[in-house]
Amino acid sequence: GPRYGDIDQGDLLNGFVEVGQTWGRGWTAGAGFGRRQMAFGVERLISSYDWLNSPQTFDGGYGWLGRLHNRVDLFYVRPVNVLAYETNENDEDIDLWGIHWSNRTSTCVTLEAYFIGFQESNAQYGFVTGAEDRYTFGARFGGVIPDTRLDYDLEGAYQFGDFDGDPIRAWFLSFELGWKPPSRRFDPRIAIGFDYASGDGGEDDEKLGTFNPLYGDGHQYLGFADVIGRPNVVGVHGTFTMSPAK
Repeated sequence: GPRYGDIDQGDLLNGFVEVGQTWGRGWTAGAGFGRRQMAFGVERLISSYDWLNSPQTFDGGYGWLGRLHNRVDLFYVRPVNVLAYETNENDEDIDLWGIHWSNRTSTCVTLEAYFIGFQESNAQYGFVTGAEDRYTFGARFGGVIPDTRLDYDLEGAYQFGDFDGDPIRAWFLSFELGWKPPSRRFDPRIAIGFDYASGDGGEDDEKLGTFNPLYGDGHQYLGFADVIGRPNVVGVHGTFTMSPAK
């Protein structure tokens, strides 16, 4: 049968009001409100799921402030649930907010840091349903190694808070190293990578160790293993890509 998001008979994907301003010395700022897709970094924690029939959207407000290579984004939103034959509505049981900083000092290096708050009144882990109050802080470092044909991507995050009265202690780490052969045709790239995200140790440890990937896109990193998502996963992968034509 159809999975969640496979069917959505006519709905509003993006609809928002946004104002912005730029001025001297590279400053820019703005704010918006409404329904829109969101994606940060390489989308391990917040993604718009563009490969789905019905991409993920959010209702709420957001703003940004930037100067030259630096940008800070703030948001307070609720995820929109896909209702196959009815009008999509945001989930009133979930609040998602955060701040995201990025710095692209050159074409070779990207730095990111973020803090994300997540509250859900009816979260479920195993056979337990309760209130979840989770906070995620993390960072990403990626780019091209100068004077080589190597590129890299490293990201990690730690989560804390509480679920149904028990403390949350969870984390994840992802790393990928790529190499482009000296070929002018097809732009080939070979890469190896590693993904780890914590799982729970059982009922006896009196804490929740399951990592919550929030609204990240696991598909492009874990393939069909994203049926279970990033929680409690240990994965090693290798990829080969090429572009036969522009």
